[in-house]
Amino acid sequence: MKIKLNYVFKTLDGKPIQNQSAELDEKGQEQIKRKDFTFRQACENALLIEPINPQTGRAMKSIDGTEKMRRYSLALQIHNAKSEMDISVDDVKLLKDLIAEMGSPLIVGQAWNILDPRDPKETIPKDK
Repeated sequence: MKIKLNYVFKTLDGKPIQNQSAELDEKGQEQIKRKDFTFRQACENALLIEPINPQTGRAMKSIDGTEKMRRYSLALQIHNAKSEMDISVDDVKLLKDLIAEMGSPLIVGQAWNILDPRDPKETIPKDK
């Protein structure tokens, strides 16, 4: 299945959702940068971040090395892909599950519409 990676997540009002990150400029001063939050980033984050239990400081679930390698490899493929890529049904399921664990309903709804479109007209929310 082909998925579009450069989709920018939107608020319910159709405005782009943005990430903030701190970067150092050429003088070593910290600058806040704002970038649109894309489906590519959501997939990479879901694949690479392990939720931590705040009480124990350890991962919420134990994941074996084989599964970690699978997630890393898929994240790398997504990162290196141009604007679209083919993914397997198993990878669609993995992404849906992981995004659902980590994402808000606003992100999950849009991501699932990309990964598993129910109605082609509703696949990607329209700009307002």
